[in-house]
Amino acid sequence: MGFFDTITKAFTGVEPPSEESTVWNIIHTEDDINAVIKSSFNRLQIVYKHSPSCGVSYFALRNLNDPQLLENPDIDFHLIDVISERSVSKNFAEKVNVRHESPQIFVLNQGEVIWHDSHNSVSAKNVLSHI
Repeated sequence: MGFFDTITKAFTGVEPPSEESTVWNIIHTEDDINAVIKSSFNRLQIVYKHSPSCGVSYFALRNLNDPQLLENPDIDFHLIDVISERSVSKNFAEKVNVRHESPQIFVLNQGEVIWHDSHNSVSAKNVLSHI
């Protein structure tokens, strides 16, 4: 359990989800990015750019933890680790033509970004209002 997980549990009493139970598909390659964009022609795709060393990014990811969003069977969820996958993160920004920020959330439909935002605006409530 990392520092932020420990703090969250101390204040909320809630254990963070295990890696096995996560809905987030990790994007590792340019091929993964292309697959997400292609899949957006059939289903909504959500991509979250996350920095595991950033407190704001950690809490943004926690703000996405809402069953109404994460249990939606019509959406696929993807995560780019902007630290370990820096080149992939840069490539994604170029492909969708949106300047890189972190944390950052994107909703893709029909091969296009239909909504994106960053930092404290990353929340399940905001995503749900745009899908």
